[in-house]
Amino acid sequence: VGAVSLAIWDAAFWTWQVQVLAFLVLAVISAYVGRQIAVSRQGSVDQPLLNRRGAQMVGRTATLAEPIKNGRGRIRLGDTLWRVSGPDLPVGAQVRVTGAADTDLELTVEAI
Repeated sequence: VGAVSLAIWDAAFWTWQVQVLAFLVLAVISAYVGRQIAVSRQGSVDQPLLNRRGAQMVGRTATLAEPIKNGRGRIRLGDTLWRVSGPDLPVGAQVRVTGAADTDLELTVEAI
């Protein structure tokens, strides 16, 4: 818009209102095109679970570090204690991670 303004500065129709309208139209078009490019590149990620730590744990097996009582317990995976939900089980039971809640870092488990 700035370059066009310099080229046609003396034109009677090129008022500040037309310049603002042209800027808004170009901004909306640019945002739409940018979003389409970002969405098309999203599927080609080489590590889709990189920032989804809980989802990386699905399918792993572990031993309960704390019993599951009233549906809640803890397992140790690596150097981290994870909160888990599942059927009531004693300490030392082998479990498999079946799901992960992204909002509160809690894993869902089932007995093996």
